[in-house]
Amino acid sequence: NVRCHGNMRYSGNVRCHGDVRCHGNKHYHGNVRYHGNVRYHGNVRYHGNVRYHGNMRYSGNVRCHGDVRCHGDVRCHGDVRCHGSIRYHGNVRYHGNVRCHGDVRCHGDVRCNGDVFCSGNVRCNGNVRCSGDVRCHGDVGCHGN
Repeated sequence: NVRCHGNMRYSGNVRCHGDVRCHGNKHYHGNVRYHGNVRYHGNVRYHGNVRYHGNMRYSGNVRCHGDVRCHGDVRCHGDVRCHGSIRYHGNVRYHGNVRCHGDVRCHGDVRCNGDVFCSGNVRCNGNVRCSGDVRCHGDVGCHGN
């Protein structure tokens, strides 16, 4: 398990097998792979691909310049901006705005309380609820409500 307080910068690949809880801003320059639950209280920037095999909880803004894959539930209380594709295999809750410049695939329920913008294709196999504006410039397919 990892606990950290303060701002951190990583310049390389990060691999973690355990739960992570961090307070502060995080800046990653490399690929990130987690096998455990992750909770961040601060802004996070990724300049590589991200893979999670656990539940994610963000209390800040998230920026990613690579692909994101999550095999657990995701909850975010800030804005999300992704310049790659996103794949979720769990339930997703966004309490901020979401902007994705790649394809999005969700295999669980999605709930958004902010605006959503996608310039790629969107596929959802669960229920989708959005209380803000939704704009998609690609194909949209939903198999839930």
